[in-house]
Amino acid sequence: MTDPKPQQTKHENLFDAQHLEPAPGMRVRPFSGSEASTVLSVTLEAGATAPGHQHPHEQYTLVISGHYHYTVGETTSLLKKGDIVYIPPNVWHQGVAETPVEVVEFFTPSRVDLLEKIAALEDQTPVRTF
Repeated sequence: MTDPKPQQTKHENLFDAQHLEPAPGMRVRPFSGSEASTVLSVTLEAGATAPGHQHPHEQYTLVISGHYHYTVGETTSLLKKGDIVYIPPNVWHQGVAETPVEVVEFFTPSRVDLLEKIAALEDQTPVRTF
């Protein structure tokens, strides 16, 4: 039996890298090492809104700091440091930062759309490691 090709490792500092700015006061940086998942660093200034949207990916949102009014479907919760939310595929969601907010989001499968946008911003051809 032949061993499958080993997965390559990848390293990046999400906080120092160039970010997308999808809305005023909102910065995001995607990271992915495979087609299975993507991690997203998100920062919002106080009062900034992460616009409402939905996508076919499963999502987990983990609050690292701040207070974040987060709406999933028709339910709004005030999230704080350490709170985590699961969002099923195709469920509408949005957030409003009450204070400056830092969150980390996890997606499966990979958010290729965001990876392509950051590559274009950096004027690079996307490098697929998967």
